[in-house]
Amino acid sequence: PVIYIFIVEQEKDIELFDMLISEYNLENYEIKPVYTGINLTLFKDNVFVNEKDIMSSQVSAKEISIRKEINPNFFGKIAILPNGKISFDLQKSNYTEIFDNSLYKQIYNEITEGEGLWKLTRDKVEPCKTCMYKFLCPPISEYELKLKSFNLCTYN
Repeated sequence: PVIYIFIVEQEKDIELFDMLISEYNLENYEIKPVYTGINLTLFKDNVFVNEKDIMSSQVSAKEISIRKEINPNFFGKIAILPNGKISFDLQKSNYTEIFDNSLYKQIYNEITEGEGLWKLTRDKVEPCKTCMYKFLCPPISEYELKLKSFNLCTYN
């Protein structure tokens, strides 16, 4: 099936996409906000969470346990280049070489000893580490890395 992805940079984009979704009766779509450096208000209004959002979310005990150990937004993602170099942290250009079957060993090391994005959880960043909602909030995302701020919330 086709999935329509709507890239949103400003509030009026949302209105346009809502109209298109309704007019064409689209069911398979995603709305993806893009941070441009000048649209922080769009993010505050549409991406940031507040205490009510957090309390109304239906996070299972299993999901909370997962969020304590790994970041589901990044876990398992690996970049493998044609020249055989790999990276577990797509935000950095610290690519390493793959030699023979060492990919499995590198994945094992990333899981057991790594401190990259796979294990970037809210209890490791300010101000989230002291927040009582840290594991109820959505896991750290690409947005927070781009904004260089880990508190995409209005909760103090």
